[in-house]
Amino acid sequence: MKKQFIAAVCCVCALFAGCEQAEELDSMGEKLEMSMLASIEGSDNSGASRYAGDAPNSVAFTKGDAIGMAVGEGEFVKWVYNTAWKPEGASVNWNDKTSNHYFRAFYPYADNASKGSVPMPELANQTGEMTCVAEKDFLVASKTQTYGTNGEVLFTGDDAFKHVSSLVALTLKAEGELTSATINEISIEGTDILTPTTYSFDDDEVTLDLDESKKSNVLKLNPSHSMNSNSKVFYFVLNSGTVDLSAVTLKIGYTTSNGSYVAELQGLGTNEVNEFERGKQYSYSIKVAGGELVISGNEIQDWGEGLILNDIVINGTQQQD
Repeated sequence: MKKQFIAAVCCVCALFAGCEQAEELDSMGEKLEMSMLASIEGSDNSGASRYAGDAPNSVAFTKGDAIGMAVGEGEFVKWVYNTAWKPEGASVNWNDKTSNHYFRAFYPYADNASKGSVPMPELANQTGEMTCVAEKDFLVASKTQTYGTNGEVLFTGDDAFKHVSSLVALTLKAEGELTSATINEISIEGTDILTPTTYSFDDDEVTLDLDESKKSNVLKLNPSHSMNSNSKVFYFVLNSGTVDLSAVTLKIGYTTSNGSYVAELQGLGTNEVNEFERGKQYSYSIKVAGGELVISGNEIQDWGEGLILNDIVINGTQQQD
């Protein structure tokens, strides 16, 4: 009888041990790893790089791009894109499959970001090329969702990344005095158009740096570009909402066989459009006499049309040596 009792106890212990082990395995099986799909709203995604060719909306995330993403009230985690988005370091996991999770994300990734203060890219030292737009472009996305079918966070469609700054497309037409001219200087001047900024997810607002020494009102470029009878588009990312367009000054410095000239235009707006709005493109055509959290997708919201002004004719003033 004693032997039978001991055997029974052993069987019960083995049963409990087996159940415990099964629970551990089930728990491991329920580790909900997160992944991601992210895209840029309005992009056609046909290009192989962030900005393909000269089209502002031929844009998609590409290898090496990094975003910051926070879940709920957690800290921002760096996610890097290769063939898919992966968190840098340890994996990120869902709490469960049924609860709503709130996500915030921004591009490009920056250290020391908090949901109330995300450093935006410095806008100084722009080249006027689309590759530079990719460096200066600041994008945000947010959404609420559950685990779904595969634990993938979808920043796509209406939840795709959106532009926060404004884009200026300045087309210098190879006509008139610019037909064979060399463009030596382009400048755009307006209050705080390049002043450093931070973004807040708390109120979806951009804040200017209050340090007077960092205030920047003038974008200046020295392209040394030869027109050679071909028009040229220059692209610039500027802060939105900082200046009345009637107070913005555009200057083009150029050289022809007859000497050096500066053409100046005061005011880049209309009666209906009087400021740079976030996420919008302003086009000017100038003639003289531009479980684990999974994230997936590659979309960024398009640069919506802010203003198109064609064939602005300005006269150049010859500069004395």
